Amino acid sequence: MNLSKRVQISRRVTLTSYAALLAALITGWIADQPSIERLDVLFIQTVPLLIFLPGMLRGNSMVHLYMSCVLLLYIIMSVTNLMLGKALLFSTIESVASITLFTATMLFVRYSRMKRAEQSNT
Repeated sequence: MNLSKRVQISRRVTLTSYAALLAALITGWIADQPSIERLDVLFIQTVPLLIFLPGMLRGNSMVHLYMSCVLLLYIIMSVTNLMLGKALLFSTIESVASITLFTATMLFVRYSRMKRAEQSNT
């Protein structure tokens, strides 16, 4: 498999798992008796991810790199919720989506930088 194909696949997996993580956070909030008073919880969970959306859609590898650092917090949060037994379904989806997103993001950064280095050598 050539490098361009790897970049495309990792980008698609990144965007898909990003959407899955956002959907899990929002549906988990809705399932937890949403109210105006708890709207701040939804903002605290989703805004840090939404900050990276424009750069991700452009395919900027530095944005992906910084987002992977933020994703570690989501992994910690979802695994902690799993261990405490809070909302097992949504915590499982969040942990799988965040781990998949972290892995795909790191692969995208690696492959896009390899592709950029390959193009600069030719």
